[in-house]
Amino acid sequence: MTSLIVFANDLAKYFVLSENKKKAATHMIYEISSRMDANYNHLNDADKKLILHVIEEFINGNLQFMLNPGEMIVRKRKDLDEFLAVKKYILDHLLIKHLNR
Repeated sequence: MTSLIVFANDLAKYFVLSENKKKAATHMIYEISSRMDANYNHLNDADKKLILHVIEEFINGNLQFMLNPGEMIVRKRKDLDEFLAVKKYILDHLLIKHLNR
């Protein structure tokens, strides 16, 4: 579970820092789709949904980002609005990729 939280943290930071949110969403789809668990299995749908939920929690401020020394991230309401706008797009593509395997 901890590794999924760290993974979600990294994706949330990537999204917030990205200038192009659509490109960030595509990157997130790729990263989540290619993620393997400890047994070298692709993530199941519940794990994918959990990752998106934790990403949202980081972006909306309910969870604090895990930052590297000297790293600073400022959240804006716009980041959350843009994430919510692409969340369904991301989830739809994750489930389609899962069905195509």
